[in-house]
Amino acid sequence: MKILSTILVVTCLICGCRPEELSKRDAMKLIKRDKSYPHIVDYDIITNDTDLARSITYKELDSAGLIVVSKSHAFKKENSLIFFTPKAKPYLLKTVPGTYIQKVKIATEDIKEVKEIIKDYLDSTVLVVYNTEYKNITPFGVMLDSISSHTKQQTAHYTRTKDGWILTNGKNN
Repeated sequence: MKILSTILVVTCLICGCRPEELSKRDAMKLIKRDKSYPHIVDYDIITNDTDLARSITYKELDSAGLIVVSKSHAFKKENSLIFFTPKAKPYLLKTVPGTYIQKVKIATEDIKEVKEIIKDYLDSTVLVVYNTEYKNITPFGVMLDSISSHTKQQTAHYTRTKDGWILTNGKNN
């Protein structure tokens, strides 16, 4: 009886001291919280950039009626070449007044799934491999070549502490 109770106490101590494992569902919640998903993917359009004006024309944003590119050859670097039409208004984001930079919404990026959780040899740190996807892609999505794949694989490192799981590789991974 004494041996049985000793085994029971040792088993409880071993099981009670093991760090809690991170489930895929909990990892998804942590990543959403720590990396602010879903979030808006934006693009800076520099309205006095001649190369960007050519690129926008090539990507047919002017044909779509979202922007107008000035065809005037008598321009100076301090004059805008790119102008936004009322059709573009739903995609324009706040920008710093007095600059030639207009932020436009490209899409919304959200976590799609947690693919894998890889534990380290100490079992206190994990690598979470997850996929994000682009949703609600706007007509300005053509400005980013990478947006065409719609999904992107990413990673996050978490460490188990007495207060729970914490992100250990920063918010901008």
